[in-house]
Amino acid sequence: MKNEPRDTLGHGRRRIVSAEPGSGRAQRPRSETAQRQGSGTAPGLRDGTAPVPGGGPAPVTGDGSAPVTGDGSAPVRPGAAHGERAEAGPLPRPACPAGSPERALPRLSPGPAPASAPGPRLALPALPHPLLAPGEWAEPLREEAGVHWVVLDVDNGPGQRPDPACLLAAGRISNARRRRGPGAALVLGRLDLAYGAANPHLVLAQARAWRDWYHVDGYYLRRCPADARWLPAVTGLLARVRALGPAHVVLGHGVPPHPGYADLGAQLVTFSGPWSRYRWSRPPEWTADLPADRFCHLVHSLPATRVEEALRLARWQGAGTVLVTDRRPRPSQEEGEMGVFATLPGYWDEIVSRNGRGVSE
Repeated sequence: MKNEPRDTLGHGRRRIVSAEPGSGRAQRPRSETAQRQGSGTAPGLRDGTAPVPGGGPAPVTGDGSAPVTGDGSAPVRPGAAHGERAEAGPLPRPACPAGSPERALPRLSPGPAPASAPGPRLALPALPHPLLAPGEWAEPLREEAGVHWVVLDVDNGPGQRPDPACLLAAGRISNARRRRGPGAALVLGRLDLAYGAANPHLVLAQARAWRDWYHVDGYYLRRCPADARWLPAVTGLLARVRALGPAHVVLGHGVPPHPGYADLGAQLVTFSGPWSRYRWSRPPEWTADLPADRFCHLVHSLPATRVEEALRLARWQGAGTVLVTDRRPRPSQEEGEMGVFATLPGYWDEIVSRNGRGVSE
């Protein structure tokens, strides 16, 4: 009678005892190392899966199929004959314990950003006249400062005629950008929409003056309305402004606007206010579909001990341009009024230093 192979367990190890036809006696198997060297197969785990470096079962691809080896072929099935490859197809799904519902694997959240990741760029939305603040107007010229844009304001707009000091300040920044490339600071002309009450013909005339006199790179639309009923008017005005030439446009809503404003292709100021509100704020869900350079946050009344936390929060909320300051509104100012951002924060050098080396998540 023909001898059939059988399995025996000895000292916790699995052995195969086989009989050679015609030999009349059993042949003792070679060592595991010799078997692996002779057959070219990887040692199998108890559950029949191939091991991976460092222990654990073999990885499974996103579609549930078996992984592929370096030569492009399917991996060897543990226990298969020499030269035999595993059949392609999804691996069997592990069974859940009896009585327990099946649950999908949780999605993995992205890991922490590398320490060298760049921080958000800085905004200067309300610097005073260059004659009153020559030091502040020198900051956009510094490459290490990381200023994204600075807003120019002569007299609640471009004024009645070109201002020599403003012409000089804007010209210096433009020259620096020509030398350094697109990463240098932009000069934006200030336009006030008064939450929709501004005369659109006057706004368009001011935009033309900013471009003709100061050769600005775009416009900062202060007090831009944020609700849906003003969206058609802002859309039409923005189309006429852009017809004057290419422009980087920042819509100064100060609050999260209606999602329709995201279709205008402008940068949106979705927060402008104190740290006491910013630390508990959450961005709308629709902002996650847009890149960080489409959003700007302006935060005042921030203690010096919270600078790193505020910059980290800005990155987490997806703001590519920020300004945080320890300045507080005066009693005569409304909360979040642009006057609170008229001077550099007391810890400006610290912000520049932290942004230069990146802020970890």
